[in-house]
Amino acid sequence: MIEETTPQRSGLAARTEQANRVLQLLRPAMEADGGGVVLARIEGGRVDVRLKGMCLDCPSAPMTLKHGIERTLKMHLPWVTEVRRVDTPCENATVTHQIHT
Repeated sequence: MIEETTPQRSGLAARTEQANRVLQLLRPAMEADGGGVVLARIEGGRVDVRLKGMCLDCPSAPMTLKHGIERTLKMHLPWVTEVRRVDTPCENATVTHQIHT
């Protein structure tokens, strides 16, 4: 399990660091398939991520999000309650796709 906090970091900064460390565990497998994932934002227990590369149009992306990314984040970080995919087609517009189980 990823450490909950370090003495010098707490709150959103600590959660961002923790989530990025967990996502780093997933990146090699995703990159091997031509894809990737980046942390977009954290709001409470919700983690928003952007998929990259081949993951953008992959028909397996919802499964990757739910059973790969979300499951791994929840396993390592008990504060994570939900993971959502966000896509930003341009700087001023955000489209959010909620994946339901």
